[in-house]
Amino acid sequence: MSDATGAPDGIRSTPAPPPPGLDEPAEARAPDATVPPVEAPPGRRFTVDGEEWTVSVTGDAVGGTGRSGAAYFIALHFQPARADLPPRQLLTHNVRLSLLFDEELAELLARARPVPPIDY
Repeated sequence: MSDATGAPDGIRSTPAPPPPGLDEPAEARAPDATVPPVEAPPGRRFTVDGEEWTVSVTGDAVGGTGRSGAAYFIALHFQPARADLPPRQLLTHNVRLSLLFDEELAELLARARPVPPIDY
């Protein structure tokens, strides 16, 4: 059987107290100084047709099932050095950015799609 809290007989169950500070309103809590500022992901520079680009990994995941196993996916962001060119993005698989030659980065850039502008 169980008691009123749902714990099995002989086992006492009491709710855990909230972590320190969480019982206070959010406005009363001090900001957490241990949280580091968000930084841009490190990028790698390369040149295609005289234009300089920086590519960085903006996301990664593993997916898939079955006998063939999982595949590694990454989202790449290509940022041009010139402001009049749009940035580009690409979702691809089985690629390690650190192992690619500049020629391979140029091929991935050619497959990447322009990032649409944000309309607020």
